[in-house]
Amino acid sequence: MRRLVPLALALFALFATPARIPAQETAVATPTSTPVASGLEIAPEPQADPGITAKGYFVYELAAGAEATGSIRLRNPDDEPVTVEFATVDADTAQLGGTAYSPSDIEPAAAGAWLSLDESRISLAPGEEALVHFAVQVPKETTPGQYLAGIAAFIPVERAGTPTAGDASAGASIIVQPRYVIGVEVDVPGAWTPSLTITGASALEQPSGTKLGIAIRNDGDTFLWPKGSVTLSNAEATPILSEPIELGTFITGSGITYPVAWPGVPQGGDYGVEVELRYANDKIARYSGTLTVSDDAPVAQPAPGEESRVAAPAALPAAAPIQPWMLYLIAGLLGLIALLLALLLVRSRQPRW
Repeated sequence: MRRLVPLALALFALFATPARIPAQETAVATPTSTPVASGLEIAPEPQADPGITAKGYFVYELAAGAEATGSIRLRNPDDEPVTVEFATVDADTAQLGGTAYSPSDIEPAAAGAWLSLDESRISLAPGEEALVHFAVQVPKETTPGQYLAGIAAFIPVERAGTPTAGDASAGASIIVQPRYVIGVEVDVPGAWTPSLTITGASALEQPSGTKLGIAIRNDGDTFLWPKGSVTLSNAEATPILSEPIELGTFITGSGITYPVAWPGVPQGGDYGVEVELRYANDKIARYSGTLTVSDDAPVAQPAPGEESRVAAPAALPAAAPIQPWMLYLIAGLLGLIALLLALLLVRSRQPRW
């Protein structure tokens, strides 16, 4: 009889624990600062002027109409051959600041168009090294300022065949293409005039909740690193939000809508927005305005492409709901355990002869 008790307890522990649904693997694009592939090494090739590659990417000081060259070194330390493809890409500012680059399959239209590659595809045997050469040509009409482009390197991901309509597995799929981008900065000498403008504020509905969106644009000719704060007040002029703002690299000629988490659920009415950002040492950009939120009006959406710059985190495992049959089984097991314990108690009180 006593041997049945551990078995009953084990069964109770098994069925009384809620089942878990494994988290679905969420495909998140690899950031451009990670290796192209496991073990593949890529770096700017040092030049006669050490300052060009001292930051881990290329920095050229070139006048309008001038040209320069550079090289990227690749090495394959793995035991298998690899084929690497290259593309020139434009640079932009990510939604939270910092550098983002255009997709590799889109023809560059800004500073990325100044770059040309000697070759766009190279194969490396195990242990082999190679140099990929490029040139940068600054257009003659370019005005003084700082410009940024990039050279993307990636191992093409094989794409599966398109499923047919009768295929039970047919459906949407996500192709993740990891890549590595080496920046190419071009500083055109002359009189630089940094400028930052805060153009407005809006309520943004995002998957993670409502955000206060602050529209900011670098309309000067240098890279910026703004810092400051934002205050949101209700109709009674009482602050309901006060947050610091610190942006990464803000690329010349780019604009973003910077999101700040809205406190709770916004109610219809007028809100005061105050923003102050310091940049370029002693310069200040300010914004003061009224944001009207309507109870029945649709919430404004971010500009196209801005929301996609923030990768969504993978979902956590979710607990499966307990079915009615589980409750009956648990109740039965509890009753069985109670009966076994009662029998053991009665038996222990019987006299031994």
